Amino acid sequence: MATRVLILQATSDRMLDEIFRKKPTFKEIYPKIDANLIQIVKGIIEIDTNQGIKRKTVEMWTDEEAKLTGKPVNVQATMAYQMYNKKKFGNANRDTINGSVAVIIPNYEQFEVEPA
Repeated sequence: MATRVLILQATSDRMLDEIFRKKPTFKEIYPKIDANLIQIVKGIIEIDTNQGIKRKTVEMWTDEEAKLTGKPVNVQATMAYQMYNKKKFGNANRDTINGSVAVIIPNYEQFEVEPA
């Protein structure tokens, strides 16, 4: 099964979308998020499916050094991270995700919208 990778850029609302035949390696993702070290955190995103909007827990691969190097807050990734923490722990957590982020969606085909 293929893996969909969404790159959420910290400096814009643009989102890059790429399909990998298998789960990507850190080495493949480092240049896409401009990182040397990756930290994995969980987040919740909304996916538009043929059965309506579904919330899905996903891995977000983040730049572990982003705060130290002064990269801006990634608003989209921070919201997904806080939504996960609120659901899982009952607390949204005030921490932020900085820099660009890779959202890893394994077996994404099950969420695809069927053509009308």
